Amino acid sequence: MGTQGKSVSRTQSACTGRCAGGCNRQTKAGPALTIRNPSHPGGILKRQCLEPMGLTVTQAAQKLTVSPEALLEVINERAGISMEMARRLAEAFGSTAETWLGMQRAYGLWQARCGMGELAVGALAG
Repeated sequence: MGTQGKSVSRTQSACTGRCAGGCNRQTKAGPALTIRNPSHPGGILKRQCLEPMGLTVTQAAQKLTVSPEALLEVINERAGISMEMARRLAEAFGSTAETWLGMQRAYGLWQARCGMGELAVGALAG
């Protein structure tokens, strides 16, 4: 079963797309897929982990053994989740590093697709 003709939503929250006109792209595999802009994992960390637990940035940074500045960069969506940070978050919050890295990958890929527009790349294999 494929996803041709279906609308696919891959988000961690109900946020809407930021790029003008959305990112409905025609793929070589079939019709355009509608994918919503994924949340930055730093925002998810803040809203779903730190705030419900009543943790300050300083307290969380101490538990994660990172600097408060480094954690603040992630929470304020100015830095992404590194592999090392993903491991720390997984250990601290009982999740997996793959979950955090998956959120970062989805966010980064969305930003690349929306920010770059169409690419003028030729096929290498024929």
